[in-house]
Amino acid sequence: MPSTSEVTVDGVVYPTLTEALANIPAGGTVTLTEDAASVGCKAVSGSDFTIDLNGHGMLIENPTTGSPGTETLGFQLLKGSKVTFKNGVLTSEDAKILIQNYCDLTLDNCKLIGTPTNLYVLSNNFGNVVLKNGTEIIAEGNNVAFDLYYGMSKVYDDGVTVTIADDSVKIKGRIEYGKADRADAALFAERCKLITPVGYSLEIPEGYEWEDNGDGTQILKAKAAA
Repeated sequence: MPSTSEVTVDGVVYPTLTEALANIPAGGTVTLTEDAASVGCKAVSGSDFTIDLNGHGMLIENPTTGSPGTETLGFQLLKGSKVTFKNGVLTSEDAKILIQNYCDLTLDNCKLIGTPTNLYVLSNNFGNVVLKNGTEIIAEGNNVAFDLYYGMSKVYDDGVTVTIADDSVKIKGRIEYGKADRADAALFAERCKLITPVGYSLEIPEGYEWEDNGDGTQILKAKAAA
């Protein structure tokens, strides 16, 4: 893949994804015109955009992004944002986490292809995440395909939900489901939700099981003590 590639935002051409996201209007769409590469990118709080990969692939290269001192992410999507990736492939041989998510995120016919470097392909600490329409998340080896992590700080105590919307979604790799030591166990059980269609096949953490919601979906719950 090239190290840079032109992308368009509602018909306006930008030389890099970083510049496109810096200029995108609320509700705007970045569209790839070919396979591309980019440095790590951030969705600042309050962002609202779609990245339409348009049948192409995007490789995230160094320098990666993140909070000061932990710039190891392909994408950092901050709380209060609404982001959609669709119709293509994201991968990185440099990021430790391909997407670090704190926002309302939709993956629509989007493939996240993990590499040995990606300890987590998709990490979710806050917000509502929807995986749908042929989306795939693939982790290498013993790496994590996706996680739900609750209560890392007070500002994230409203919780995180990941919904696998349909049976066309494919997950390969470990799933992690947990909370910070500071977080209340009862709130964790209430506000950290993994939801799938009833009967969906997914390897889940030990000590958990599916509970039927009665509406065609099931939710991950801790097994009752024997």
